[in-house]
Amino acid sequence: LVEVSNDGLDELGVKWSWKDGNFAFAQTKGGSGTVTTSAVNTSDFTATIDALITRKKARMLANPNISCVDNEDASIFIGELRRFRGSTVVTPGIGTVQATETVPVGIALLVRPRIHPDGAITLKVHPVVSSVLTVVDGLPQTASREADTTVRIREGEELIIGGLTRVEDTHSVEKIPLLGDLPLIGALFRSTSTTKARSEIIVLIRVYPVYPDPAPSQNFRKGLAP
Repeated sequence: LVEVSNDGLDELGVKWSWKDGNFAFAQTKGGSGTVTTSAVNTSDFTATIDALITRKKARMLANPNISCVDNEDASIFIGELRRFRGSTVVTPGIGTVQATETVPVGIALLVRPRIHPDGAITLKVHPVVSSVLTVVDGLPQTASREADTTVRIREGEELIIGGLTRVEDTHSVEKIPLLGDLPLIGALFRSTSTTKARSEIIVLIRVYPVYPDPAPSQNFRKGLAP
């Protein structure tokens, strides 16, 4: 899972348009903006991502490995469970009890693969990236970017999920020392600005089926032979 900055998205958009007919596009819902899912069997895209990470225009959020049983759910969570002060409960005879709320913050990935006789793989994927924006009256205000999609790919192809976009406003204040803090006229000596920072989460998944090793059973049968 990679987070790409606004500058990196411009470069990535150019590279994306260079792709040939190897893409298999699908639309899904989640996050903000349009979520695009594609399967590609070339390393050009990942090479571009690596270059963006090197130039600090993208950062690696996680690089997990998951082993799954055919047609069964598997999940992984990378993050923490953060506790926040919740509501206050008053119980007669006991007194006041301060409740707490636990919020998972981090990266979660749920997958379910299904291998077909022709070697194709149907993959259901649900990535979630959550964070705490601020805490108001002890309660967390969270942001979540997620997608839920099902695609059909081949062994060795790379599944790419993009479009999990987030726009964050950063407010800054510049002022003349002392004068900017004066009541009534202080506004004349300070200025405020808002900067929008856009980033996008890109999920890259490569699937390899692992088949049972027939050697143990073959060796067992050989041991029974006269």
